[in-house]
Amino acid sequence: MRFSSSPRKDCTQPDNMNLRELQNLLYQSITDPDGTKESIGEEPRLAPGVFEALVHGDERLSSLERVDIYANAYFCRLLECLAEDFRPRSQY
Repeated sequence: MRFSSSPRKDCTQPDNMNLRELQNLLYQSITDPDGTKESIGEEPRLAPGVFEALVHGDERLSSLERVDIYANAYFCRLLECLAEDFRPRSQY
């Protein structure tokens, strides 16, 4: 089924971003080896403040700090998985 053939909307604003675009943005941010803050800061598609409008922060943690927590947890989980699969030979 095809939807409207209208021109592509501007995805630099939070109200114009669909779920897939938001998921891609978060995935790229979480898996960026340089860190969340750097990947968001270098994202050319986003107007200033868009990420903050999509991921809400509060007085304790900013939106970027919140996503950075997920990024660190994701990295730690990958290390755990690799450690389980590739134990040193001395443990066999």
